[in-house]
Amino acid sequence: MSDEYTRGYRDGVMKTLDLLRREGAITEEDVKRCMSTLLRVRRIKGKKAKRKPAIALRKGRSYFVNEKTPWLGVRIFTDAVRHQPGGLCVMRIKYLNQVDDLGLNDLEDVEIIWLTQSESVSSSGMGGLLLGAKSIPKGNRVPLNDRAMILTKIKDRIKNADKRVIYFEGLDAMKFGARFDDIMKFLQQITETVSLYKAVAIFSIDLERLTEQERAAIEGELERIEIGHQNLRSS
Repeated sequence: MSDEYTRGYRDGVMKTLDLLRREGAITEEDVKRCMSTLLRVRRIKGKKAKRKPAIALRKGRSYFVNEKTPWLGVRIFTDAVRHQPGGLCVMRIKYLNQVDDLGLNDLEDVEIIWLTQSESVSSSGMGGLLLGAKSIPKGNRVPLNDRAMILTKIKDRIKNADKRVIYFEGLDAMKFGARFDDIMKFLQQITETVSLYKAVAIFSIDLERLTEQERAAIEGELERIEIGHQNLRSS
């Protein structure tokens, strides 16, 4: 199959999905499942992918995907890392058992920081995740409510470890037990660091968990990635 045919096929699928979504023939979840398939690439070890990313992400920018669980956001992250090695993934430890399904184990030069409900893994109530969680180095476990430590680790990885593609899941969960203004300050410090060091950040956020005012604040700080948006391009 020629590259020209592949590009045309993918472009056609994207346009069709967007049209069907706008007409109400399929749901947003249907589109995401199809898009996750289109974003898959062959496993490439030790070198950058030759083709262009499925979604054009500009250096120094921070983006978000509206989704209840980390799926499309992770797909965009893994696709970006295959073209620019050096990634940092920050997500809640509840998804520990889904690392393989999310494709994170297929990547080189990617570090994962797990967000827990407490400093003590044994008291975090993770049930079946406990055994796997205990094997995670202490430096890669951070309480969800310890924004200062999370921010320090993100800044350190961007500045000193050359992790220039960042994925973050769990921002909307932070609002329970914290003032939203403090969460926004935390987010702004991340986006400022991303901009300064010409990195890229991708957030998965469930907007349904936020108030209208909170959603407006998020959309004012981050660029939204949508199916059919100009960020999409065939590869």
